[in-house]
Amino acid sequence: GIYTEDVRREIAAMERWVVDLSAVIVFIVGLLLLYIILQSARIERRRSQAAYELSESHEKYRALVEATTEGTLLILGHRCAYANQAMLEMIGHAQGELPLLDIHDLFPPDGDEPNPAAQRIDAILEGHRTAGQFEGRLQHRDGSSSDVLLSVTRIEVAGKQGLVVVARDLSLHRA
Repeated sequence: GIYTEDVRREIAAMERWVVDLSAVIVFIVGLLLLYIILQSARIERRRSQAAYELSESHEKYRALVEATTEGTLLILGHRCAYANQAMLEMIGHAQGELPLLDIHDLFPPDGDEPNPAAQRIDAILEGHRTAGQFEGRLQHRDGSSSDVLLSVTRIEVAGKQGLVVVARDLSLHRA
């Protein structure tokens, strides 16, 4: 027959086996969680370092662009994305107004005639190569304009085609 003591011993052995198995599983899960936490912390440190370096690099380039005495304008698509202080003073617009400006607002047509500078800028945006520097008439916010020497470079920013336009006011150099 079956003795109750034998049954209790079997139950105790099974309980010990289940507890031991549970302890091993908890230990393994704990190790996995520790590994995940350490990896997450390492990734977060690297992300934080990369963000700091990106911010530092951004500030360096901004300082470099702001320090130039020539007007610098970043165009993405046909929209103005950024201008240094010298360019903002040339065109008479505030930094916040730039996204509202199209490149043709700065180089508008002269009556029925298209602006040659705008045509060359459009050609460069479309991928055509044009020779070095060229002159153009830059439209100010108040409607006046000035002759500028333009240097245009194609760039790609975050997958968008754009241009960096450097403008030197010729009236300052001709006087």
